[in-house]
Amino acid sequence: MAVMEEKEQRVARNSNEAETVEYAPHRRSSLGFDNMEKLSAIMENPLKQRSKEELMADVEEFCRRCDLTDFTDEFRKGALIAQNPDQFANIPELSLEDRNIIDREHTHRWSQPFTLYWLCVMCSLAAAVQGMDETVNNGAQALYLKDLNIAGDNVTRFSKSMQDSITGLVVGAPYLCCAIIGCWMTEPLNRVLGRRGTIFVSCFIAAVASIWEGVANSWVNLFLARFFLGFGIGPKSSTVPVYAAECSPAPIRGALVMQWQMWTAFGIMLGNIMGVNIIAYFSTNIFLEANYSINSALLASMGTGILNWVFAVPALFTIDRWGRRNLLLFTFPFLSLTLLWTGMSFFITNEKARLGMVTTGMYLFEVFYSPGEGPVPFTYSAEAFPVHVRDVGMSWATATTWCFNFIISFTWNHLRTAFTEPGAFGWYAAWCAILWVLILLFVPETKALTLEELDQVFSVSTRRHMGYQIRNSIWHFRTYVLRQRLEPMPPLYKHAERLNET
Repeated sequence: MAVMEEKEQRVARNSNEAETVEYAPHRRSSLGFDNMEKLSAIMENPLKQRSKEELMADVEEFCRRCDLTDFTDEFRKGALIAQNPDQFANIPELSLEDRNIIDREHTHRWSQPFTLYWLCVMCSLAAAVQGMDETVNNGAQALYLKDLNIAGDNVTRFSKSMQDSITGLVVGAPYLCCAIIGCWMTEPLNRVLGRRGTIFVSCFIAAVASIWEGVANSWVNLFLARFFLGFGIGPKSSTVPVYAAECSPAPIRGALVMQWQMWTAFGIMLGNIMGVNIIAYFSTNIFLEANYSINSALLASMGTGILNWVFAVPALFTIDRWGRRNLLLFTFPFLSLTLLWTGMSFFITNEKARLGMVTTGMYLFEVFYSPGEGPVPFTYSAEAFPVHVRDVGMSWATATTWCFNFIISFTWNHLRTAFTEPGAFGWYAAWCAILWVLILLFVPETKALTLEELDQVFSVSTRRHMGYQIRNSIWHFRTYVLRQRLEPMPPLYKHAERLNET
């Protein structure tokens, strides 16, 4: 009987192997699939190495050092949960009420204290103020460039190249300040004033700069006012996302932190409704180049602002479900295509058709920008750096962002003159395609992980991460395009305690 069962098992095994060979030829050695378990990185909980007695001693020492002895019991419970987050039901120190609360956090992730949502509302207001401040002059370019004798057909004191340079300098002044000074004030301000104090001071500076912009009577005065605005934007853009990330639970951290970009877009939209703002720094001029009237160009720019805010809403529900990385990988190809669409539309000779195609291309760009590249960078930067250097890390991230904002603002008119509109849009479309490849290879996923777990995610070497993503791309191509039957790819990150359980 045993011999017959062994023969049946051998026949079944041979049949399965034959089926695998038929549908998925064994080429795994050349692709590195033979030992796929080596692709995964093990994520270990550092508290697992501590005994219960050592952990409790650490808690008591921490509470004594930080003058928190009145809350020692709460910290004890928190430490035990952090040591065994998946086994909280078996921790005897937790009461039934404690277990119910923790269980509810998993089953009702949006059921959070009112104070948390109020904090996010306040952060959102800081972002809305910034959204109006940083673009307050752009929709008015069609008017103030002539009123201040900066650019135009009748301006003779500046050459065409100088007119383009001054325009770019005025538009990009806040971002220049952010890149070279403003963002680097974040760490000392946070050390002296804390998160709340830094946000308050930066908002006050932004308010003063906005009044200064309103009364500026020359391009030099306007440039200085907008440069001063950078002292408000820099520390605020570095501090608010970090503050929100530190206060948000992991399952919904992405949705709460992305409020920064969403309400920045809302502030820009409000400015557009008021008739003086735009979302893209030069969209009014772009619409004018497509032969819009001034009023029509401002109305078209209003549409881009509205779309920028409205289509940021879907990211609330996808950034923690799909992940930051997947949102970028999904939207960047469409960003490239819509930029190419807009640029190629300038070749259309029929005026009405050209206006419609340019407008549609720019609107579609906003539709795909808002749920992806709009909210993800600030969210990602706020959670990517270790706790002890988060201020400095966020300063680097935002300084880099504002530096490239200034470069784009300063060079756009020169680029348009040298390449024409189709060439300039094609240039940035090509960069979107390049960035898609860089995101695929170099950007780890951070969704639903605690800030402490993210330290381990970013400890995985870039070479290992890139190698995994290349193999994963080949696996998807062979599985879904060539229709081969391959064993599943292991996840890149595995929790050590879950491996031990299995």
